[in-house]
Amino acid sequence: MKKLLIMLMIVSIVLIMGCKTTQNPEIFLPPLFMEVIPLPSRPILETVPQDTSKSIKVLSDNLVEAMAHVELLEGYANDQETYYKTIFYPQEE
Repeated sequence: MKKLLIMLMIVSIVLIMGCKTTQNPEIFLPPLFMEVIPLPSRPILETVPQDTSKSIKVLSDNLVEAMAHVELLEGYANDQETYYKTIFYPQEE
């Protein structure tokens, strides 16, 4: 039994000593889209006054700003999709 353990230890030591350390290849990770192009900032909307005539104008201004922000977000989403498609599914030429 002792001879078997000694043989096992000798084989283990020889195998461990025979290992060679290799360098790991560097993997290029592209930056995230949010690191390249930041998310559009949210618009600051005006508070709606109590006066009816002024509130309609403020509400319409807020609506225009919100719609412009939505268009920016849609463009951002399209650019993000294009960015990731070019990284993960590059077109072969």
